[in-house]
Amino acid sequence: MSEMALMTPVVSQEYISKNRELFMKNEKLSGQDWRKIIRWFVEYCLEQDRLYILLPKSMSYQSQNNLREILYKTWIDK
Repeated sequence: MSEMALMTPVVSQEYISKNRELFMKNEKLSGQDWRKIIRWFVEYCLEQDRLYILLPKSMSYQSQNNLREILYKTWIDK
């Protein structure tokens, strides 16, 4: 996930700034730093998902809702 967080093009200047600042502070990133980067990336992805995707209420899309919930609980709601 950390590779995706660094390689995925994003439109958020806030996300880019937070990552840049973290890299400038540290010569070598710790495990905690990498978890921050992943958390920020997941926050960004879920935010973009909320802005641009409206899932139908159908049970066919329940797995997508489950994925959102799992990502949130795993990386953000700690």
